[in-house]
Amino acid sequence: MIFILWAIRVGVSGVIIALSGIAFMPREAACRLIPLQKFLTNQIERRRAGL
Repeated sequence: MIFILWAIRVGVSGVIIALSGIAFMPREAACRLIPLQKFLTNQIERRRAGL
């Protein structure tokens, strides 16, 4: 499960980086993905801690 969450987080990070580098409108879309990235990071850390 951690691996799946980690893989999704890596994918979201890649999309954020790609959209940030293209133009203003995609940068706005990338900004909307940042909360998803934070959520996935928190879930991964929580599962690693065994909570």
